[in-house]
Amino acid sequence: MTDQSDASNIDLHLQCWSIDGEMRFELNLGDLGFGLQGRQPIFARGAGLMWLPGKCTFTCYKAMIVSGTQIEESGNLMPPDNLAAPPAPLPGKSGLLAVLGLQRTGQKAALLDLSGHVQKQVSLPHSPNFFGPLVPDWFYASQPEITPDGKVATVARTRVAWVLTDTDRDWGSQIVVLKTQPLSVVTVLNTGKGGIRGIAVDHRNGMVRLVGFWNGRWHDMKYDDQHPGKWKH
Repeated sequence: MTDQSDASNIDLHLQCWSIDGEMRFELNLGDLGFGLQGRQPIFARGAGLMWLPGKCTFTCYKAMIVSGTQIEESGNLMPPDNLAAPPAPLPGKSGLLAVLGLQRTGQKAALLDLSGHVQKQVSLPHSPNFFGPLVPDWFYASQPEITPDGKVATVARTRVAWVLTDTDRDWGSQIVVLKTQPLSVVTVLNTGKGGIRGIAVDHRNGMVRLVGFWNGRWHDMKYDDQHPGKWKH
């Protein structure tokens, strides 16, 4: 929760409540900056580690370690300036997965260390734009989704073009499925126009399962590791 008494100086508070509705303790996590998702923190699953938007740059975060009722700052996360969406933490404090690229469609998925330095990157595929400079296009990318085992990730992206005689046009969305070790593109699922409202991904027993909402309805799809991209509903 945040104290909004001063919109330019907002403190984030972490609270622990009992099932009976009694607050057990409250921690002041300090002053928040403003990042790619506004003031939204990034949480590492089950690791007691979080990153809060900092005030050093538009893409920097300050790391916080929470243990019981104790909290400790743990340096800054400084991703590249061309960060396209908030990074997502990999399990076990092993780093983060990010989408890089703000200009046109040349985006990459990148593995970052806990300081924000790029360790590995791979280009995200897209079809060519035959209209060239007359119809500039770009991708809006969402924060990556990572499976609990950390082996598979997805990036949802919507392609938009600006037509000189019109407004922005939706050129369709896609979900890029990645392996994290080694970092590589596995397959691309084109979902059509209208955007992607939300997705979740899981990987277990040799199967990748994807649940998401697009084209006005929910989809539940899966494929096995031996046949990537051969989706079954």
